[in-house]
Amino acid sequence: MQNESISSPACKKILSKSLEALAKRDSLKNVSFDNHPCYLHEDHRWVLPLIFEAQSLNLIPRPVTMVGFDWHRDGGDVRPSFRKKLAPKSKISFEDVVELCEEDLAKDDGDWIKAGMELGLIGDVVVFGVDDTHIGDFQEYFDVHGKTHQFHTLSRLSEEFAHQGSLVDHLKQPRSSRLWEILDWRVNPSSGHFVFGKSEEKILLDIDLDAFNICWNVYNFPWPSEVWEKEFQSYFVEKSVLGYNARTFFDELLERSGLVTIARESECTDGSAKANLILRKLNKYAFDGRLAL
Repeated sequence: MQNESISSPACKKILSKSLEALAKRDSLKNVSFDNHPCYLHEDHRWVLPLIFEAQSLNLIPRPVTMVGFDWHRDGGDVRPSFRKKLAPKSKISFEDVVELCEEDLAKDDGDWIKAGMELGLIGDVVVFGVDDTHIGDFQEYFDVHGKTHQFHTLSRLSEEFAHQGSLVDHLKQPRSSRLWEILDWRVNPSSGHFVFGKSEEKILLDIDLDAFNICWNVYNFPWPSEVWEKEFQSYFVEKSVLGYNARTFFDELLERSGLVTIARESECTDGSAKANLILRKLNKYAFDGRLAL
């Protein structure tokens, strides 16, 4: 049900349509706080109708830049049936997006990002926390309309802010310039320190709980408090980002977001009990306990 503490008309309007279609399908829940529309749901592909509705309400631009946290890259190509169904449509509706998620996207949620690009909902993408096999991957993706999308997959924030990390290494500027541009991350010429720019364009901040899960062999372990504390509270040591830690960087992303979405993906964390544990720790260390859980 709608959280009574949320007074923003935009929050109420997005709920009125999305909950009706998604509450039963995907356990959608409003966990918004302050002036941040934030929604918790189960399977990642079902974020697409939420994005569509948020764009219809001008909470985020269309297409929107997405910054994510996810263990999986979710960058698979869409099925031929998806493009075939999409081709004759000059405009798409909320119901179209729901139908495509239901019938034409992978049930393992491995292709929703490119589906969002094809639908014109998602622009460029940066995903932190991916598994080791995809760290540092970069893809330039051309959708069916001929538009180009940048798709970057990176390691945990602590790694990307460490020595020679992609967010602190000046020598990587030629290769990382587009990544920095997407994030509005730049070097202050007077101090030599990295800072966020002053862009007012809203982003989508998208989180998959399995980004905070340790996979070993066939086992899954939610991050213990020790890992959360070191990953989110320890300050970075590189001179160009002194005073920053993962939490301050996350806060900057949060302030720039027009919509925050959290996918539980319980199957990827060994069930709802572990997903709930990760969610509570995420709320504590990343959101300062503000999520309306």
